[in-house]
Amino acid sequence: LRASQAQQEGAAVAKWYLGQVGASCSATCSAQRMSCSVADFKSVTGWQQLFGAAQQAGAQCKYSWANDGRHGEGFYNVPAVCTLAKCGADMQGTCAYDVSPRSTCEGVPATGFSRLCPCAGSASASLWPAPAPAPAMPSSPSLPSSHGFHPSPAPAPMPASHGSHAAATCKAETGGTCKLM
Repeated sequence: LRASQAQQEGAAVAKWYLGQVGASCSATCSAQRMSCSVADFKSVTGWQQLFGAAQQAGAQCKYSWANDGRHGEGFYNVPAVCTLAKCGADMQGTCAYDVSPRSTCEGVPATGFSRLCPCAGSASASLWPAPAPAPAMPSSPSLPSSHGFHPSPAPAPMPASHGSHAAATCKAETGGTCKLM
């Protein structure tokens, strides 16, 4: 299906991109000559979808964290990845999501985080070459779990349909966090 035909039929056509630290998804998608697809935020409600979106954007989640609504407005603007060495108490590679997504395209992430942004092409987007995915974050040694975060390896590739489950199985779940085995 062509992008315009797929949009009319309700099929997901957004591709996930990693934004700059502190940037909104409107700015991130605009830099790709695309538009932010606010509806696609609702497709990331669990760690499987989070890891798949991060992988498509060229980022790696080492830890997952579900927003519990107690850590500030920046965590409503998820999915997002801590891309700095530390983001407050969070370590690099911590990926955050919300089980009840409230993200907007204009919102900015928590300090030190980069948003994962669903960007869809516009009519003029076909005039431009496809952008390259963001580079992967440098590896850092695994540290002992703290703050309820659990280290985890990169997931299996996410299927095209966001509604299906990734091949990986969560072996330990505690309030939205997950450790892949």
